[in-house]
Amino acid sequence: MPFNCEKFIMIHYPNDIHANLFPSYVYKDVFATRIDNIGELPTLIYENKKIIFDSLNQTAMFHACRHANGRDWWVLPRKWSSNRYFSVYVSPDTIISTLQQANFPNIYDAINCKAKFSPDGNYYASYEEFSETNIAKVNIFQFDRCNGTLHFDRAIPLFYRPNSDLNSIEWSPDSKLLYFASDTIVEQYEIANNDRDTVAHIGNLIGEFGGVCDFAGDMQITSNGKIIIQHLDCNWYSRINNPNGKGANCEFQSII
Repeated sequence: MPFNCEKFIMIHYPNDIHANLFPSYVYKDVFATRIDNIGELPTLIYENKKIIFDSLNQTAMFHACRHANGRDWWVLPRKWSSNRYFSVYVSPDTIISTLQQANFPNIYDAINCKAKFSPDGNYYASYEEFSETNIAKVNIFQFDRCNGTLHFDRAIPLFYRPNSDLNSIEWSPDSKLLYFASDTIVEQYEIANNDRDTVAHIGNLIGEFGGVCDFAGDMQITSNGKIIIQHLDCNWYSRINNPNGKGANCEFQSII
């Protein structure tokens, strides 16, 4: 996380992750490392400063969001198989970790859980592979960037492939659309709609991958406002050229 291009703080799991897994998909420690880029060479201020010791979800839960003050950051590591999470406040000189509880039932984690903040910081999406109803879904929360708390908003079921692996999740740059890549399918859901029931029960199939390398991996917004979709076990990728566009207007381009 950068601070005015001179201070950088990394929130991370331990270097030797295999010695720290308990069980194989739960981490026990979270560390912070700070590097200042002042002068001719970067300076290591501190390294592997322990900030959390608990059973945490392993995968893709370290997405950061700017604090409402425009300078500091929030990171939300989540406890394993729980509705509790750590609200980690990160400033240039202070790191404060507070255990919070979200207003929703326990989440039964799987090894490939995903979570991301919307670009405007107002929403947080968290994937739940197997819930109490045994249906894969994405939980949407409203996020308070002043105090770092989540407020449950809605749950979106995965219509086309219930109980299958969700390989990636990403927001549109305008924070109004949420994209899911599940095995060979990319789906789009509209978030910014007053009719929540309709939003939660209508999915819009964007495209299916084709060819030899057809399983989707991670999705990521690029600096030019497109979404790149990595393909597993190969060097190919797909692209959403206009992720703010609804339906076919998002210009999904399969396997480049």
